[in-house]
Amino acid sequence: MSNTSQGEGWWQASDLKWYPPHQVPDYSGGQPVQQQPQASAPSPEPGVAPQPEPQPTGVRENQWAAKAPWLVVIGGACLALLGLILPWGTQDVIGLDVNGIDTDDGKIMLVLALALGISAFIDLGRMATGSLVAVAILSMLMLLLVIIDMADITSTPFDYSIGIGLWINLVGAVAAIGGTIWRRVKTG
Repeated sequence: MSNTSQGEGWWQASDLKWYPPHQVPDYSGGQPVQQQPQASAPSPEPGVAPQPEPQPTGVRENQWAAKAPWLVVIGGACLALLGLILPWGTQDVIGLDVNGIDTDDGKIMLVLALALGISAFIDLGRMATGSLVAVAILSMLMLLLVIIDMADITSTPFDYSIGIGLWINLVGAVAAIGGTIWRRVKTG
């Protein structure tokens, strides 16, 4: 099994991995497999353009299925970016909001979310293991940062409550971790 074809006879399975010729499910030990002749399409009438035969969609669907975990990770990164422009905390007595992007931790979250989204987007076609590790680390750092900020806000003596932006950051970080785990489970 390989991520790329290693030569003639290698075939790509629905898991988008390449397998050697001897692992073909219908492999007959060197005997050529008989293929059924396909019926030829009737010739079109004069002046009518021939209609293309429908192509199987299984490969396209499998490609999207393989990319779905990374799309979840990218969605989590987008949620984290959205959470940055919303209030992370609200001072309950006077109604003062603190947006995530206005804080130092918000700037760290911005860098983490951008790096996470870009890493997952770049890896959509390759599905490399190194990207999986990078995305996992970035996702966990985002979650850790959100948990620390939630603890900081609830422990202040000034009656602050956690704002919607921090909750959205939490959902984004959890989605990114979930997509990373899903991707790991799919690749075995």
